[in-house]
Amino acid sequence: MKVTPSDLLALEVRISAKTYFVRFWDAPSGKNAGFRSESACLTESKGIHEVLEWAKEKCNGREFEVFAEGPALVTQSPDGMHMQKSAVRIYGENPTDREGIEIHSVRVSKSEQ
Repeated sequence: MKVTPSDLLALEVRISAKTYFVRFWDAPSGKNAGFRSESACLTESKGIHEVLEWAKEKCNGREFEVFAEGPALVTQSPDGMHMQKSAVRIYGENPTDREGIEIHSVRVSKSEQ
């Protein structure tokens, strides 16, 4: 590990999450088995510390990731404009992909807006 000085303020992205997502990972249990996951959406929490405490209590030894809901994204497609929710991983790793930062987006239909 190499440590160098950093201007954190130059890199800062603020996400005021009110919604968190937790994904628990079950390790493969057989020769040809793959990872399985179970997800939960947490709202009305007091913040990330409460979310992490809940996830640690519920993980039963499984690995888990925590995502914070990010800003809405708007995309253009041939059938019109679409609003997408985004989520940024803020804790843990996906055991099926140990590289990089993962940003997820989910299409929201007009009836869900």
